[in-house]
Amino acid sequence: MKRIYSVVLAFWAAILLSLPAAAQVRQMPLDADRCAIKYALTLQRDPACPMPVDNGLTRAVSSDPLEVERADIPTRSVHTETGYFIHFDFASDTLAKEYQDHLASLAEVLNSGELSNLCIKLVGHTDTVGPAKINKALSEKRAASVRTFMTDKMAVRSARILTEGAGESKVLEGLKGTDPLNRRVEVLAKHNTFGTCSTG
Repeated sequence: MKRIYSVVLAFWAAILLSLPAAAQVRQMPLDADRCAIKYALTLQRDPACPMPVDNGLTRAVSSDPLEVERADIPTRSVHTETGYFIHFDFASDTLAKEYQDHLASLAEVLNSGELSNLCIKLVGHTDTVGPAKINKALSEKRAASVRTFMTDKMAVRSARILTEGAGESKVLEGLKGTDPLNRRVEVLAKHNTFGTCSTG
């Protein structure tokens, strides 16, 4: 089956009593162009891009820990970043060739004049197969793999990239924890404040 990557557009409403809000996850084809990548990171349409930009199909992300078993572990409702994610093979932290090609397009977007100060956070994830401790380590390796490729091969400054491993703690709603779509690294836009990336 053709690999896909998913544009992740995280929209949380700030509401009273701190009730959790669900993320909205958009799936897009692997060959999405730079216009789609830029939109995923900024939620702003580039006037130079042809219309319409393919923003993909919306998925929700689990948010209620009381309604799921381990095979359907929920997401934490804490992110305010926007972005998308790429996928990995089972138990692997190796970037497939097609994702290397995609990350080259991402680097072009990040190194463009308009977004040259944008920081990104790479958040690794796994499915729920195997021990949680091992999955946590694997998720960190996946994020590091993307970071290394971006800095060593694509000349994106390391100071612009934060990494985090979420392990198996955040799977997509409607999918079992074992689903391949959960083996991913999110590429999330971060604010650059006074020349440094926010860690929040």
